[in-house]
Amino acid sequence: MRRLNAAVIAVILATLLAAPVSASGPTCNPPAELAALQFRQMLAVLNVVALKCQGAGFDYAGAYNAFVVRSRPALEENAIQLSALFDRMGRGPDYIDHYATELFNQVQRGGQPTADFCRDGATLMVRVGATKTADLAALASDTIGPPFGGRACQIHWAADDPR
Repeated sequence: MRRLNAAVIAVILATLLAAPVSASGPTCNPPAELAALQFRQMLAVLNVVALKCQGAGFDYAGAYNAFVVRSRPALEENAIQLSALFDRMGRGPDYIDHYATELFNQVQRGGQPTADFCRDGATLMVRVGATKTADLAALASDTIGPPFGGRACQIHWAADDPR
């Protein structure tokens, strides 16, 4: 399964998109910032799945722990990227802790431990486990969609300008 169950992700995204990172933050985020936010959101989804889904023949906690150990360099790089983003927004580099907590809470509220949620979470964990560390950001972008608190910048082409 390429994407998480549409209904599950719709519920998660509906709650995530309701609260921006910062009311005074940027009006949009360039692709690198969006990718960093998506990566952190994927981490939160995996964490919630590991905590809420147990049994059913899949070791959710083991898969999550293996991901964290194997992906430590990517997780550290993500923390650096997010610290720089929040610092640029005037929130300071330590705002990452607040953001991560809010993100976890949003995912937790939106991701109830239904059979679909847990099955989709197991599928995501298998995909994460089979993905090279360098390709995890691309997987997050492919799987997560619009990140919590992030907004893509609109590109206006000169040909679109009516002048």
